[in-house]
Amino acid sequence: MITCRKLLSIIIGVLLYGSDAMFMSAIVPIFPLAAERRGISSFWIGLVFSSMYVSVFIGSFIWPMVLKPRHYVQAYVFSGFLVGISFFCFGCIIFVESSNLFIASCVATRVLGGISMSLMYACAIPVITNINPENSGITITAMQTAAYIGVSLGPGVASALFSIGGYYLPFTTLGILVITLSFLAWIFFCTANVNLENKKETGKINRYDFFTFITRPWVMGIALPAFCDGLFTGIIVSTLTIYIKDVFLLDETNNYIVYLTYGLSFTIISPIVGIIIDKGYASAIMVFAIVLLPSSFFAMVYIKSLYLFIVAFAGKSIAGGMISSVSMLYFIKSAEKCNFEDPSHNKLLSTSLFSSIRVVSRALGASVLGGIVLEYVSIKTVWTIGASFIALSSILAMVVMKYLNFYTRLYYTI
Repeated sequence: MITCRKLLSIIIGVLLYGSDAMFMSAIVPIFPLAAERRGISSFWIGLVFSSMYVSVFIGSFIWPMVLKPRHYVQAYVFSGFLVGISFFCFGCIIFVESSNLFIASCVATRVLGGISMSLMYACAIPVITNINPENSGITITAMQTAAYIGVSLGPGVASALFSIGGYYLPFTTLGILVITLSFLAWIFFCTANVNLENKKETGKINRYDFFTFITRPWVMGIALPAFCDGLFTGIIVSTLTIYIKDVFLLDETNNYIVYLTYGLSFTIISPIVGIIIDKGYASAIMVFAIVLLPSSFFAMVYIKSLYLFIVAFAGKSIAGGMISSVSMLYFIKSAEKCNFEDPSHNKLLSTSLFSSIRVVSRALGASVLGGIVLEYVSIKTVWTIGASFIALSSILAMVVMKYLNFYTRLYYTI
């Protein structure tokens, strides 16, 4: 039975995890237009977005090789403080007058934020799910819900604060909020003695466990849907704000409705998704999400009505949330089957792999399609290319999952 202290610890941990999503969503409706007014090209805008994803990717390979289970809680709290600091610093960059120095400062703060987020991603699942391991599916879904709430609230809060105090106010305010949540997490996790279930150290962690894990064939098959979702997200974050401004005439002060709907869509259905996953129907959820993801992207390309566009964008939210929730559980189950020396290290390996897949695909989407390709073609053409690639990849994912299901049935029944 879960105690009040454990419940409060889970709530604080989930809130801190969700606040991380604000850092990615708050920048989307504000930064591209601010950079465009300074005469900065789409290539550099895409570089700013992708720099964070690349740093998360690098960090996702480092943390599994250097962290030990006894450090997970402290590392999770420390990562929250660093994310808050990078939040705050990003808001102060607007006072830099030189465009070159402005871009360099943006990249530097995003790299700091990315390294911090990779540490948070790596430690969040092991720390929070081990507070109440009997309901891991619901806990992970709650974390995904918090992330989507952060995505939905970030643009709205950022737009409101932008209208009051300009560029710097949204980021400095949200930075202070994340630092406050990190302090509360320190109180509940560290001083309340929240520990992982594997309290006994088993010795030195095998530094090759991560590379052993990622070479498993079923892991690569499961990774493909997560890659598609990340690519979709990367393209959107660097182009959506400019697109809805040109097509639907929504600027920084009123485009939050698009992002708010995006975040709330999966938030509303996430409890049902969590229950279905815990009932053993994760495969059905994944198949539905794989079909929905490219369909929603193609709809966004050709829809002219704002309301229908928002509905299609909500479809992406639902598909991405489902893929994230199911993939994470698949990775954890797959890591458990590898019989590594330290069982508590499985979840760190799983979350690090998921983070690396997600961010490298986002980096490709933001820098290549949303940056370099956008220099030569329109946003609608970029979206068509991205949607076509995701559709083909989704078909391949369906084939791979069907093929691997014969050999690894346990990995697809949670």
